Amino acid sequence: MAKKTEKPAEKNVKTAAKPAAKPTTKKEVKAEKPAPKAKAKVEAKPVAKPVAKPAAKPAAKAVSKTKPMTKAEIVTYMSEKLGITKKQTGDFLTEFVLLAYKEAKKDFVIPGIGKLTLAQRKKRTARNPKTGETIVVPAKKVVKFRVAKACKDAVLVTKK
Repeated sequence: MAKKTEKPAEKNVKTAAKPAAKPTTKKEVKAEKPAPKAKAKVEAKPVAKPVAKPAAKPAAKAVSKTKPMTKAEIVTYMSEKLGITKKQTGDFLTEFVLLAYKEAKKDFVIPGIGKLTLAQRKKRTARNPKTGETIVVPAKKVVKFRVAKACKDAVLVTKK
């Protein structure tokens, strides 16, 4: 029988790099400094969080004093207040606006808020503020909104 010779197992040992000699001149110091690395853009991946539905609907949000309400906020508020779906509320709001556009030619009144009217402006002269030149502005039709007294009284509360 032939004898098998065993080789010693090789070890995965990393050899430590020898420290380089310290630079002595300014040129050597600058040459040794690594170039600044360009930052890679990292896109944040959205993390899907499980959404727990509340047992009861929260009360309608109070009207914000800093920003005007968006259409979505109006639809949400009105649907919760009236107890109808957001789809029905959105459809109503859209149809109401379209009706106002169509009827504005012969005055469209929104009770308690105001009146949408169509007015005719006369031709007039004006001055270009940049050059000072006098120009003629032609006659045209404009849409105006007159606020109702009830709305003014409710919004512009004066303390006596």
